[in-house]
Amino acid sequence: MTITIAQTAGQLNNVEYAHDYHCQEILQFFRKYPYTRFSRLAVAHALNNGNAFIIEKALEQLVDDGQVNMQSRNNVNFYTLNDKKQQDG
Repeated sequence: MTITIAQTAGQLNNVEYAHDYHCQEILQFFRKYPYTRFSRLAVAHALNNGNAFIIEKALEQLVDDGQVNMQSRNNVNFYTLNDKKQQDG
């Protein structure tokens, strides 16, 4: 696979998660609102996905990979696009 310099970091992330539709969908959603934090249920609702369990697993994968940050407030986890990824993209 040849990667041109014109490709952005966001496009490369999509290639990395090409096998996982839900991870791609979440990354695209977070890129629309890069400085906003969302709960798992808010992400599932925004993506029109009734299965919050699948969204939770995809979010866990993205957090483990460093693509998304997780912050906990009052026993609720909030997710944001990783600051470093925002600057790169």
